Amino acid sequence: MSQLKGGKFSKIRIPSKNPDYYLVQALIYHGAKCRIYKCFDIKSRKVVTIKSVYKKANSFEMEQEVRILKILRGGPNICFILDAFERRRGFTCLVYEYAESEKWDDIYKVLTGTEIEFIIYKLLDALIFCHQRNIMHRDIHPENLMICRRRESVVLIDWKSATFYRPQKFYNCRVGSLHYRSPEMLLDYPKYDLATDIWSVGCIMAGALFRVRQLFYGENSQRQLESIVHFLGSDDFVEYLNKYSIPQPSIPFIFRKRTDFRSYVRVDLRGKADNQGLDLLNQILVYDPQKRLTAYDAFCHPYFDDYSEYMSTIY
Repeated sequence: MSQLKGGKFSKIRIPSKNPDYYLVQALIYHGAKCRIYKCFDIKSRKVVTIKSVYKKANSFEMEQEVRILKILRGGPNICFILDAFERRRGFTCLVYEYAESEKWDDIYKVLTGTEIEFIIYKLLDALIFCHQRNIMHRDIHPENLMICRRRESVVLIDWKSATFYRPQKFYNCRVGSLHYRSPEMLLDYPKYDLATDIWSVGCIMAGALFRVRQLFYGENSQRQLESIVHFLGSDDFVEYLNKYSIPQPSIPFIFRKRTDFRSYVRVDLRGKADNQGLDLLNQILVYDPQKRLTAYDAFCHPYFDDYSEYMSTIY
């Protein structure tokens, strides 16, 4: 196993022991801008995750991620940052607690009703914590959830796109995974808010309940928006555009009603999902962010009553 030698990450201090080096056990991800390793922390004798990023290309992004994760430290179901250090050749490393995970492609077609409940419940719990601190994640999608059904654990990771929410501030709309972007982002409406994260939660929940990889799918922003209008209808879409004075996009759509999702729920998930589950989903997947449930309101929905009661008995 090779060593990652550490030094201090000069601009942002993290209250950690800052170990001198780690042993690399496996390469988890290799991309153009970063590499992610499973490592062994020699001092703590624990397995950790290390993200190594080329600093010059992502300096502000990394500093913002560390700053935000310091604020969110100790929050439920949020990845825990342990350390940061610089390597030679211009790379900066962020060290996180290691979280077991299953690939979404392997599990979304076989999740039980209870498993879907606990995944969405714990994701909303994380969002309540960060939204109370006016932090938007902006890149919520299945690959950024470390899900372990055996442990009933969900950890929200990858905060590089996260930012602080300020009312009336203009934000970049070209962030996050295309198929989980909210309508306001797809329409390049820059004054979006915390509700954009809730839309992404709805997309994940719909994919699990209907056992599809993505409910809304388009090759680009325009096609993605067309897919959303196809399911959610045109009347509410036009009303939404008029309310926010958003120019009507040049997408070919016919006037259609909102889809009744009951026929999309798989047979073995019917019952509770047909009732409370779809009621929750229909209050999340709405065009107007002001009408979308907040993380807290969604968390308190009757759909989670059984799981919430179960959680209260073990804590």
